[in-house]
Amino acid sequence: MQTTNKQTFATGFVKAFLLAMVVAFAGFSNANAQTYLSESFEGTWFLNGNSSTAYTATGPNAPSGWKQTRVLNDVVPGACATTSGPHDWGQMVYGGTPTPTYTAVNFAGTSTGGCLPYSTGSSAPTSAPPNGSNVLWFFDGGTSTGNTRRIETPLIDLSTSATPLASFSFSYGGTGVQQFVGSFDGGITWASLGTISPTTTGVWATRTFAIPVQYRKAGVIFGFQIASSWGSNDVFIDNFTIAEGTTGAPAAPTTFSSSAVTASSATITWVDNSTTETSYNVYRSNDNVTFYLVGSVNSTTTAGTGGSYSLALSGLTGGSSNYIKVVSVVTSLESSTLNGTVTTNSGTLSGTRTVGSGGNYSNLTLAFA
Repeated sequence: MQTTNKQTFATGFVKAFLLAMVVAFAGFSNANAQTYLSESFEGTWFLNGNSSTAYTATGPNAPSGWKQTRVLNDVVPGACATTSGPHDWGQMVYGGTPTPTYTAVNFAGTSTGGCLPYSTGSSAPTSAPPNGSNVLWFFDGGTSTGNTRRIETPLIDLSTSATPLASFSFSYGGTGVQQFVGSFDGGITWASLGTISPTTTGVWATRTFAIPVQYRKAGVIFGFQIASSWGSNDVFIDNFTIAEGTTGAPAAPTTFSSSAVTASSATITWVDNSTTETSYNVYRSNDNVTFYLVGSVNSTTTAGTGGSYSLALSGLTGGSSNYIKVVSVVTSLESSTLNGTVTTNSGTLSGTRTVGSGGNYSNLTLAFA
């Protein structure tokens, strides 16, 4: 009986220990999930996000560190009671129960706020924001067509990221064109990372976008851009984050190699390591900082692994280092990267060669290849 008690105690102790280890490991994993930006739009707005300059009625205004750009029709917006003409992104607060309402607290065109969403609030979410009480808002119902506004994040460092995702809560039942956009050159040029699909009017829904390889560097910016559609519903955004998230991302390819290297071209090869990919994207850089998409290859071995794929690169500079990143792709999700470097031949000619009919090369292009 004494032995049985000892065995029971030992078994219970082992189970408790293992359970504690599982909980501790789960907590450790969650604690180390990297978040690069988190914004719930709770804070005070300032003139173009400059925290040393107060919010003004003429704007453009933005949360601290953010920026607002009037992409099309750069004019001072009308008051919130004006149901046509230009308007900017603004901030709204949820009024709570028993009569839930959203009202503006920061909105260029009025110095006091207090205006309601379009159509006496019927285009607003019918529930509280997912995080806090304030939200990002665009008065699309009262903004004439021909007005495009972009609200932009601070600079973000994604240089150590693997598979970053942008996620936010969204409510919009209208017809305006909503884009999630990005810039990897500090805001000089912008590109759409995808159209934000509308929701049922009055409903909050989560929208997620994968961050492509070009943006996995320091000094990147993201934003929300709308081309207005007068008479449509208003836009509400909350709980915006950029964080590591591998859900749904395919496994990265393996085994980088190069062949047929000349002064201006090379062929790179990699091996399939995913059972979900539909294609591969290849990026190239001259400085190992800014990468550009140079080619895509469709997968022919989605269900299996071990298949070999290749891409021919051309237009390279002689005697240069070309930094390569290859990723597996499924829908819009890119895997972590397979990295490699290709150093082209110097292209120096020696001896006597002739170009032209009957010569060593038929033309100059072949001579310098």
